[in-house]
Order: sequence, then structure tokens, then C-alpha cells
Amino acid sequence: MALHAPLALWGLVGTVRAAWHRRFGRALGWLLLTAWVLLVLVGGSVAVGVLVIGTPYIDERPGM
Repeated sequence: MALHAPLALWGLVGTVRAAWHRRFGRALGWLLLTAWVLLVLVGGSVAVGVLVIGTPYIDERPGM
């Protein structure tokens, strides 16, 4: 997970640079890479949070 945030930033910078130079196909590739990395980053964060905090039992009522 430590690599995902720099990769997302790198992908965003690559997207902007490619669009600036009017290379829209390359910009789309960078944008897809950035979106994938962000999805993995958010999904990984949720998975780690569930592992650390734990999941409640299905029949557990709030406040118990």
C-alpha cells in the first residue's frame, strides 16, 4: 500500500503532461492507470480497516 499513493500521484502527473502535449491516447492510458491505483488504494484501505477493527456479528445490535 505504500507504493499506491506515489503511483497515483505519478499517474495524475503523467495524465496532465500527456494531455498538455495533446497526446490524448497516452493521457487516457495514464488516467486508467491512476483510476486503477486509486481503486486498489481505497479497497486495500477498507480491507486493512476491517482486519484491524474487525467486523461485528450479524445478530449484534448497536450499543451492545
